[in-house]
Amino acid sequence: MAANTDAEIRRKYARLLMGCIARNNLHSILTVKDSDGATPIVIALGHEKVDAVFQRIKHAGGSANLVIVDSSEDVHLITMVPASHAAPTFDEPNDPADLHKNITMDFLVHYMQRQADGKETFRISFTGVNLDASRNSAELASVL
Repeated sequence: MAANTDAEIRRKYARLLMGCIARNNLHSILTVKDSDGATPIVIALGHEKVDAVFQRIKHAGGSANLVIVDSSEDVHLITMVPASHAAPTFDEPNDPADLHKNITMDFLVHYMQRQADGKETFRISFTGVNLDASRNSAELASVL
């Protein structure tokens, strides 16, 4: 039953996000496009596990504009692309981040914000997952 509730909450945020983007002409913040030019978006809640969210990214074609609504209801936009398909402007991460597939999205956001070198780009790699992540500084929270 909790999965249905989470799905309903994600759909609610998806509707809010799409309305916000349309009203404020923010289409350019969604930088990930698929081969057809569509913009895959995956909504994640702060308490969800990384592994489950990455499975949704796989089902979206392997890359996505990941929108995380954390437990404080702050909104974070993260570009997620396969490591082998990083855009030329993508700041190449060095070694994969030391993350476990069972961490929450809240922890992932916290981890990205607390990097000692100030980089907000890193590689996530564990069984079945090899993605490059880059935190987009676009401020969505103020308009959602």
